[in-house]
Formats: sequence, structure tokens, C-alpha cells
Amino acid sequence: MPHTMIVEALAQLGALAAMGHGGNLGFLSSIKGAEFCGHALPGDCLELEYTLIKARRGFVVGSGQASVNGKVIVKVDEIMVYAESDT
Repeated sequence: MPHTMIVEALAQLGALAAMGHGGNLGFLSSIKGAEFCGHALPGDCLELEYTLIKARRGFVVGSGQASVNGKVIVKVDEIMVYAESDT
């Protein structure tokens, strides 16, 4: 699986976290400190982890990592997602 798709999956987790803070649609805003340490092959079970750091004024900031068989293959220090709300 391409690393960019894995980072996108982590951003989607951030958007899901934003929905808990009043958002209904999330947009990837920025990424800082992305490291790629391995690969995910077809059939691998990809485990995603997103840690919420802060949420303010529609922006959700967190960090994330993806691992396969316990080995971290993608790590992102900061993922910022803008959460659009109805109000």
C-alpha cells in the first residue's frame, strides 16, 4: 500500500475525532514529521493509531502511526484536520 494512502487513512481518523468535537466534514490541512520505515503488502493487517493532541476553532491536531505485525511502518508527528460544522 502506498505511504500516501496510509497517511490519508490516518488523516481520516483525525476527521473522525473532529466529528466528536462538533464537525461533520473533515479536510486534511497539514502534515509534519512524516517518517516511512517499512511497507504494507497485500494481505497485511494494517493497524492505525491516532492520538488527539488538541482541538480548537474547527482544527483538530494529533499524531499517528501505522504498523504491520507490531512494526511501525509510518509515523506522523502532527496531522492537522479542519472540521467543517453546520453552525
